[in-house]
Amino acid sequence: MMERYDALKVFAREYFNIDDTIHGYNHALQVIKNSHCIANKHGCNVDLELLSIAALLHDMHFSIESHTPIYAYIFEPYVAPRVAKDIISMSGVNFSFQELDIILEAIKNHPHSFPFRRLNRSKDLYSQILQDADTLELFNTKRLQNVRGYAGQNIVIRSWLLIKDFFAKDMNRYLNIELSSDCERK
Repeated sequence: MMERYDALKVFAREYFNIDDTIHGYNHALQVIKNSHCIANKHGCNVDLELLSIAALLHDMHFSIESHTPIYAYIFEPYVAPRVAKDIISMSGVNFSFQELDIILEAIKNHPHSFPFRRLNRSKDLYSQILQDADTLELFNTKRLQNVRGYAGQNIVIRSWLLIKDFFAKDMNRYLNIELSSDCERK
């Protein structure tokens, strides 16, 4: 049922930066889990294989290309789908033009819900779910602990963590789809 996803997961695993606790393989797996939770809890009529592939590859550019974090963040809507398309192409896994468009559009639209509240409420359901799944992962307690350990004396990262802690109190304002308690950050 999810053969293409399984093949891409094996192929893409080789390209993830294993040391990246912020945008690496484990982050992608948690976003996949979150996206399934959102889709299932809300009865969303989406192809879970396409959603899983978009979630798997949404931050792959952080592992493939070396840019400053600011550059990567600003240009993420352009860089992320290009890198995902390259990975899909290199893998040899085939998709129709419509399926590829769904995957790449969701990846293009996923960034910037936090702190800018650029939500995808007028976009397709895949974009909304992926953005929300990634936002939930942004506030994931375990991930925040990893980032705190990484932050050390970096004042920019430490400031960012304080901002996240403050805004996490009203997280639904950064989401496209209001979540039930089963999908909230753990």
